[in-house]
Amino acid sequence: MNCQAVGGQRFNGTGYSFRLYKGVAADFMNPEQRGTIPLVSVIIPAYNGAATLPDVLAGLARQTLPSTYFEVIVTDDCSTDTTLALLEEYARQAPFRLQILRQDPNRGASAARNRAAGAAHGQYLVFIDADCVPDERLLQAHLQAQQEHPEGVGVVGRIVWSQEFAGSPLVEYYKKLYFPNQGQDDPAKAPARESVPFTYFVTSNASLPRALFGELNGFDEDFRYLWDDTVLGWRLHQAGKTLWLDRQALVFHHRPLLPGEAIARFRRQGQEAMRLLHKYPELAGVAADPGEILADSFHQEELYRLLARYALGLGFAEGAIRYTGAAELDDLLARPEFAANFATWRDERLELYRAELTELKESREHTLAYVRHLEEAYERERQRRWRARLGRLAGKIGFGDKAKEKLK
Repeated sequence: MNCQAVGGQRFNGTGYSFRLYKGVAADFMNPEQRGTIPLVSVIIPAYNGAATLPDVLAGLARQTLPSTYFEVIVTDDCSTDTTLALLEEYARQAPFRLQILRQDPNRGASAARNRAAGAAHGQYLVFIDADCVPDERLLQAHLQAQQEHPEGVGVVGRIVWSQEFAGSPLVEYYKKLYFPNQGQDDPAKAPARESVPFTYFVTSNASLPRALFGELNGFDEDFRYLWDDTVLGWRLHQAGKTLWLDRQALVFHHRPLLPGEAIARFRRQGQEAMRLLHKYPELAGVAADPGEILADSFHQEELYRLLARYALGLGFAEGAIRYTGAAELDDLLARPEFAANFATWRDERLELYRAELTELKESREHTLAYVRHLEEAYERERQRRWRARLGRLAGKIGFGDKAKEKLK
């Protein structure tokens, strides 16, 4: 398979650079769509996505936003399955403008997104994944949110696991771990849109103005699979831009999750976390320990928690040696720049834990006082009922009036 890059314009950022490509390997559109300039460009990186891409493309075909308002750009990251053939076949009858880019060799999702962004025509970029099926209102919601904030903002939407795969303990654990605030709440009980921290920026469902994406220097391609969205969200925050969570923008994460896949991801997360800390020590604390995030809600979850902690720790040690030049993890953490940031993070967490402990103690005291009140009320009621029964019994067997009075 020949997936050579075509053309390009280089953007330089602090500490790294990347290339935004202007060339496209294939650009299909219906005749009536030729000559139109779309408002929205949907960016999808794909690696071996043949099993889920048909549902994703079908979801895009059902959008309430007219097809002349958007284009779809898929970067095939040198897949080894039938992804490319499937895309080319679909493009012949696509109801929207579809560009297919090829990347060879495999360079990861961040590079695939950057390349698609370089080929985009839209004023706004909407990022989804090849296993995220869009709700029919997704693009309309992103476009409306962006147009209501002409100063340039980031927008993220809700990410809900497809019902077909939701419900298992491992999937529920994974959802809370990687999408803790990304749409698992009830939208009927929450604001339709609210500003959120930069850590909410998840490329499964996010949008940026194309011009702002260029100003932020796009995705850091050193992070092939993880943390690239976190870094871009942090840059957005550093630029003084707001990130909004719009609950009307919805995608369904359409994939099963097997224990082996999850553990491999935890291990890779640990490795990439060391790269993150080496390149961006100010982000210390973002790389969370999955073993501390959740309470043990299920029997199986205890096993997942322990396996996740083991795999993440193994990844930390491997990543420290591979990416930072440290002989051991302890050597890396002893460096002044890491020690200072970890100390700040540790103090913040300790303060948070103290506040939570104080709240728990107060809650416990209130609960115990309420329990004592209920016990006393119960005892009074119990004694009253027994006296009443004894009084009735005394009357039946002919006790005198004085004896009855003592039972009252």
